[in-house]
Amino acid sequence: MTYGPMQLIAIGFGHASLPLDFVNQLRRLRDEGIVRLVDAVFVSKDNHGDSNAIKVSDLDEEETILLGTIAGALFGFGASGEDGIERGAEVGMNLAEDALFGL
Repeated sequence: MTYGPMQLIAIGFGHASLPLDFVNQLRRLRDEGIVRLVDAVFVSKDNHGDSNAIKVSDLDEEETILLGTIAGALFGFGASGEDGIERGAEVGMNLAEDALFGL
């Protein structure tokens, strides 16, 4: 499976709901294999100030753990050079597993 290139995109809608046309177009792009959601989060705040989040991913458990491990290794390398790679990979893997299994 190919994992790149990857892009981070932040989109603001100005209201607390996802526009239906946006959802439909995103669904079409996913169905046609044009985009794959690694980790998508929609966050909104209601009139009472409470926040809500909807999370979506097209990755299976194995892919989530693999990419968490890779991301952790990259952050570890950035923070501590080669000495941080192993520790960062371990932290990234553990965080991915925690997110998957609600630990």
